[in-house]
Amino acid sequence: MTRIREPNPGRPASVAPMPAAYRPRLVRDRAGLVREVRAAWEELDGVVRGLSESELDRQVPGLGEGADTWTVKDVVAHLAAWRRNAARVATLQALPTARRLNALPGAVLGLRTPDFNADLLRRWRSRTAAEVLEEHRESFETLVAALDRVPEERLLIRKRSVLWLTPAIGHPRVHLGDIRAAIEG
Repeated sequence: MTRIREPNPGRPASVAPMPAAYRPRLVRDRAGLVREVRAAWEELDGVVRGLSESELDRQVPGLGEGADTWTVKDVVAHLAAWRRNAARVATLQALPTARRLNALPGAVLGLRTPDFNADLLRRWRSRTAAEVLEEHRESFETLVAALDRVPEERLLIRKRSVLWLTPAIGHPRVHLGDIRAAIEG
């Protein structure tokens, strides 16, 4: 599994090493950024909305081990949860007194990624496919609504999306590969 490493203490989050797929995208303005967010969503949604219950229950190669191996449904819940985290940061960035942030949501919200993901798996594993797909849709709608309230200068740095938007752009594209491997394998 490709993982984003949390920033090292004392090292700015904006320079933490990360895989190329997660790097901020080049966009011109808010409209371009929203197009990128929507494109990543539509690509993912186009695959997951048509999956059967048995396809959603397939294990994803390379994600977890034994009883903790992730299923496609787990990956969809994981992506929805991180979209919610990006929406939480967007809500903070919409406050008039906020300063522009360029860090991953986990760093901004004080989350330890492995613990967050493990807790997420415990909380969502027993949910139905319909519940997970509903959260998948609702988390996207929440994020887009939150982004509408964020001033453009807090969304872009030198024509690139800020890092806290990674769960909306790069993250789904990486896990889409995992989902495809599970359903095609």
